[in-house]
Amino acid sequence: MKERWADHQKHQRALVGLRVARVGGRCEACGQAPATEWAHLAGRRHLIAEPWCSSAELTAALCRECHRALDGNRTPAVLATLRWDAIERLMARLPGPIEPVLGHPRDPMGVIRQIVDALVAMQVQP
Repeated sequence: MKERWADHQKHQRALVGLRVARVGGRCEACGQAPATEWAHLAGRRHLIAEPWCSSAELTAALCRECHRALDGNRTPAVLATLRWDAIERLMARLPGPIEPVLGHPRDPMGVIRQIVDALVAMQVQP
């Protein structure tokens, strides 16, 4: 399965790299260290499936320390902030208005799922 999405993931990493280059190549979480790793903000498989989970909108360029902290759930507030940033990027991909995004304002994953579902229904490609 991994090989199936390899080209897509390579392209999406490049898009994230361009976004990070605009801010001096710094980590999108701490803004201090150089961004050296590519992190999935919405998980994979059971949360948001490929190809969307690896889209530039739902990934971030992080330093090693921030990536480990997010993966270890040591900085949930930082992860929530990064997910809200991802929501803004996803919203920019919408070709037109959608039904109001429902969900709890403290649950960015619910909002992400709704937007991705809308994009898939509209046949928008990541």
